[in-house]
Amino acid sequence: MGVAYCNKLFFLERTFKDLTPDERKAKRSEQETPVWDAFLNWLSGLNPTKGSKLEKAVNYARNYKDSLQEYLQDGRCALSNNAAERCAKSYAIGRKNSLFHISVDGANASTII
Repeated sequence: MGVAYCNKLFFLERTFKDLTPDERKAKRSEQETPVWDAFLNWLSGLNPTKGSKLEKAVNYARNYKDSLQEYLQDGRCALSNNAAERCAKSYAIGRKNSLFHISVDGANASTII
């Protein structure tokens, strides 16, 4: 059920992608807020097994519900932070790769690339 709610939100976001930020904010308020309300209502009825991965996910959603919905306040914000994580990933991989430079020439070559 939780995945179905997420899929609904991502579907709605795809339909709003060509709107202006103000229009997107209005559409989100109108169409996505009820999805969030239904999700949180469904979530409140769950009682997952202690120590399970489901319990961890449910607790995360309950504890961070306000933060998870913050994107609704600004039409410029995205539902997902995947784009930001992709940018950070290249930096992290480059930083990790630099640990294996065994010479100054090797480090210079990596820098050029």
